[in-house]
Amino acid sequence: MLQGLADLGRGELSTAALVVCLAPTRLAGLGLRLPERATWPADRERALYEALAGDPKTGDAYYRYNALKRELDSFMNALEHRRAGG
Repeated sequence: MLQGLADLGRGELSTAALVVCLAPTRLAGLGLRLPERATWPADRERALYEALAGDPKTGDAYYRYNALKRELDSFMNALEHRRAGG
């Protein structure tokens, strides 16, 4: 997730950046600064899936898409736990 934040900060819409774009409100609520959304794709989930489908190294785009969403959720859950003092 940190790579995605860094990529967004540079204006790059990498796969990692597109993952971060899926949860801007929740991430901002956890204290992470996100860059301006004006350059983000309107349909971020579709953009992520298409980026994965267009990358031959990805393999099964559907599987990877769901794995990345689970990784994002796990990251946010860990941040919430840490902020709660856990």
